[in-house]
Amino acid sequence: MLAIAFTALFSGGCNQLFGIHDLNGGGDDRGDAGGTADAPPPGDWAHVAVDGAWTCAIRTDGSLWCWGSQPVVTGTDETAPTQLSNASWSAISGNSILACGLQSNGSLWCWGEGALGNGSSGESSTPLEIDAGPWTSVTVGDQDACAIKPDHTLWCWGFDYLGNLGPIVSPDGIEGYVYVPTQLDNNSYLAVDLDGDTICTLRTDHTVWCAGDLRFDAINTYPNGTLVQVASDWTTVSLSFSGACGITSDGHADCISETTGTEAPVDDRTDWAHIAIRGGICGTHTDGSLACWNGVEGLATGSATAPTTVDGGAGTWTETALAFDHLCGIGADANLWCVGNQANGQLGNGVGPHLTPTQLPGSNWASVMTWVEGTCAIDQTGSASCWGAEIGDGTYDVHQTPTPVGAWRQFSGGFDTVCGIKPDHTMFCWGANFYGDVGNGTTQSTLMPTLVTGNLTWQQVSVGFGGVGGEGSTCAIAGDNNLYCWGANFDGQLGDNGTEMTSPTPVRVELPVPAASVATGGGAACAIGTDKQTYCWGNNEYGQLDLNTQGSAQRTPIPVSTAFTQVVAGEEAACGLAGMPGPAQCWGDTPTLQVPGSWLSLSTSAGATTCGIQADQSLWCWGDNSSGELGDGTLVPSTSPIEVPGGKSWLSVSSGPAHTCAIDAAHQLWCWGDNSSGEIGDGTAIATTFQLVPSH
Repeated sequence: MLAIAFTALFSGGCNQLFGIHDLNGGGDDRGDAGGTADAPPPGDWAHVAVDGAWTCAIRTDGSLWCWGSQPVVTGTDETAPTQLSNASWSAISGNSILACGLQSNGSLWCWGEGALGNGSSGESSTPLEIDAGPWTSVTVGDQDACAIKPDHTLWCWGFDYLGNLGPIVSPDGIEGYVYVPTQLDNNSYLAVDLDGDTICTLRTDHTVWCAGDLRFDAINTYPNGTLVQVASDWTTVSLSFSGACGITSDGHADCISETTGTEAPVDDRTDWAHIAIRGGICGTHTDGSLACWNGVEGLATGSATAPTTVDGGAGTWTETALAFDHLCGIGADANLWCVGNQANGQLGNGVGPHLTPTQLPGSNWASVMTWVEGTCAIDQTGSASCWGAEIGDGTYDVHQTPTPVGAWRQFSGGFDTVCGIKPDHTMFCWGANFYGDVGNGTTQSTLMPTLVTGNLTWQQVSVGFGGVGGEGSTCAIAGDNNLYCWGANFDGQLGDNGTEMTSPTPVRVELPVPAASVATGGGAACAIGTDKQTYCWGNNEYGQLDLNTQGSAQRTPIPVSTAFTQVVAGEEAACGLAGMPGPAQCWGDTPTLQVPGSWLSLSTSAGATTCGIQADQSLWCWGDNSSGELGDGTLVPSTSPIEVPGGKSWLSVSSGPAHTCAIDAAHQLWCWGDNSSGEIGDGTAIATTFQLVPSH
């Protein structure tokens, strides 16, 4: 077989020559958490490929198995190896939406969505034969792919944005699609790697040439559709947004980074066999030992700045594959081991997204708040704990279990900004601050809680959902019941009729009466006054300001046609309760206007999921369920309310963008859904020891 020939040629294997490219893009620790099972039975794994959210591997019989968050092939997160094809495969590569592979006869197949290579931009849930070949390797990047033929010609296709397809010019120009494999140039190639908006190629003369975004190189120019030589005498090449690495003919491991600007050896050893860079760096030596450094998540060596030996797992490796947040490798006995992030089941040990509620320790919780990367909860004594990423401790570290953060009265979180009110009614915010979302008078993001300016006391805060770009705003009610907002104002969401696009300090929102409550969404906000009237302002593209209106943005509050006792705002929608309990109504970018039931409270988020507690204290959720945020044990969305199982009585619920948390009548805290940043809080987001992937 082709793969056997390559294995003999390159000790330890080479992901690119196999086409086993480091792909781009939870639950409980079951099984041997220590990764030291006694005499594990011989496995039957031949090759492995990884992405940030999934893993695929080929068995010795050529069958293809995948798990984790797949492209459109399965439509679900498989937490254990699931057979994708019983054809005989020799290579697999892919990202979160596109995968390509080679069968043993050298034919090229792709599936998923985007530029499949078959002449159009579409999608396929099953592998499509793109070309009978023969081909010797295939590599998939973020939105593009390349493959090499036996005559060493290099062919690429996909989305050409910053010159990442080199000299290939798409029919629609540099920002268009190349729909079919197109020869790069007339040079001869051994390997290619793709990442983001960059391509790096290894020619048969062992020189390395790159194009696209070349900021990691001393050339420091982009976009660049011209291949530029960046290294020489390499026998392998691996590419990341942060640099490129390869093995030299004398066995050194060389890397290029934004810091060095040129190729430089990582140490003095001359027995390197394979190296891969994906943010962090891992490599194997000719004796099969593994070393990693520069922040490889899940490994004890993650903080190391120089190659550090990794223990556990197989110990002696014949092949490894590295993603941004997990590492998998095949040992000399053909067993497969993985370590790192397992939020989508990509470690293959049966752990994946939390599809049903998971109980956290303690039975004294009073309130809970979720945001995109974490959770904060306050107990009945006023002591708070947070978990997930960016919890306000000055770091980006993932906290997998509740971490005490002191005394707080209330929290509110948006997409990547969090605010909280202290017992003395002062307010502190942290996180993204591109548009003044933190309210400290600057637009500098901060990882530490920062006092909101104005010398005001506060009684309620609501942080909006600004998305990845941080175009969020925050609104809060001061101790005198006056309403203030700060942050982005592109759609008038500050409500002061001002024309400035941002305000890093609180501005007064004029209501006819004092404010009783406020809810901030994506580009709009609503408040309920002491007169029981609801007022909304901001973006109205989807009719999120009122059930009966849609159109232009409003830069000052306008009365809503229906009186509500509670209003919650999502990214592009809002919901209200006409009484507690009472009927629920939702409007904006949502398929539901009237929500059956008698509701006590509602919660919605930057995602597309809404949850609510009914008069009998049952908990129901509806909307998106791609990460299990409905809690019904599936990943199937629902436009109508689905009861969260368990038969419990519930006191409160917080629906985050991809996970949900709720407190039951016994003041126990439960969370479910996405756990990629530890936001569930049960300690299972990242496995810090190798997990054995079952062979059968």
